[in-house]
Amino acid sequence: MTPIAPEIFKAYDIRGIVDKTLTESAAEAIGRGLATTAHAKGVKRFVVGRDGRLSGPRLSQALSRGLMAGGMDVIDIGVVATPMVYYATYLFETGSGVMVTGSHNPPEYNGLKMMVAGETLAAEAIQDLRRVVEKGQFTNGAGKREIEQARPIAGVGSDDGRTRQRKGDRRVDDRPGCHRPCKKREQRQPPDLRTRLHDGRRGRAQHPDQGQADADKHLPGSSRMLVKLVDEQQGDPGDRDERAPGKARRRALSEEGPGEQAARNHQQREDGRDDP
Repeated sequence: MTPIAPEIFKAYDIRGIVDKTLTESAAEAIGRGLATTAHAKGVKRFVVGRDGRLSGPRLSQALSRGLMAGGMDVIDIGVVATPMVYYATYLFETGSGVMVTGSHNPPEYNGLKMMVAGETLAAEAIQDLRRVVEKGQFTNGAGKREIEQARPIAGVGSDDGRTRQRKGDRRVDDRPGCHRPCKKREQRQPPDLRTRLHDGRRGRAQHPDQGQADADKHLPGSSRMLVKLVDEQQGDPGDRDERAPGKARRRALSEEGPGEQAARNHQQREDGRDDP
């Protein structure tokens, strides 16, 4: 039997204190157990990723050694978020992967989240894995390790707006999925219903009156009435003095002399109104 702390096998993951309950030898033994379990389901490759904890590199390497010793090929995608491991199992068509992460636990902890043949291991499946590891009856093989480090999406964080590919690298962005940059969408401005003179759908200029008619027909009935009233009076719907609407009122105010203005102000105070 392989000595391993049984308490690190939790309900939804494997988790323990690094170098105490979760050691490198334990991670390697878990890798052997995963390879044995996966071999029975026809799996041949695993994706392995890790978070930014300092213990992550050596634990992921120990896990990878165990997987390769059990005959599994390993695709190491480096430091990533947990959902990226699940996505990588789809992207590389492995259906199996392990994320080395301590999740929300203190820094002295680390752990493993596992997926085998499209199934996330939890509850009894994790206990079955524990029993396989404790028995120590593993499959043997000589798997290979392939490094697939995450690269920036084209146009994001690069000087020239392009992702440079080194010779021999796998072009991840050519695969079906999200790694290819989307075409920049044209910034659409809301139509100016008062001045639209061009039919954008047909690329044909319109007469100003025709453009105005097309614009006004999209307004509610009450708004169309207001627009018609303002056009007839050549005024501004914001004016409060209905006796002298719009431009005509402003022109009258600008032409009156000091005496006329004083008289108008006196009349407004008599009427209890303020000058707008």
